[in-house]
Amino acid sequence: AKEASAQWGDGFLASMSSDLQSEFPAVSGFSLRNLQRMRKWVSFWSQAPKVVPRPVAQFNSYATQLVSQLPWGHNILIIQKLSDQRQALFYVQKSLENNWSRAALTHQIESGLH
Repeated sequence: AKEASAQWGDGFLASMSSDLQSEFPAVSGFSLRNLQRMRKWVSFWSQAPKVVPRPVAQFNSYATQLVSQLPWGHNILIIQKLSDQRQALFYVQKSLENNWSRAALTHQIESGLH
C-alpha cells in the first residue's frame, strides 16, 4: 500500500530496506539491491494477459512451482539474462533436471542452449 502511494524519488525501497534491516537484524537479504531483485522477480513471473486462457493459467502455476525450487541466485541470473518467460522456464527446468551450478546455468544461457 505504501509503495502504491509513493511518489517517484521518495526512496520507498531504500526506506523499506532500512526498516526491515532494523526490525529483523538477525535476518539477511533485505538490502536495497535484493529488494529490487525481489520486485523484478515477482514482476517477471507474474506477467499474464488480462484475459487468461486455461493453458496460460496452467503455465503460470507450473512456472511458479518450478522457480520456487531454484536457489535465489539462479532466479536472479535468469531474470537478468532473459526476458522471455518460456525461455526462462526452459532453463529453470534444465537447472533442476541437471542440478546445474550458477556457473553452469550462465554458460548454458550464454551459449544459447535454448
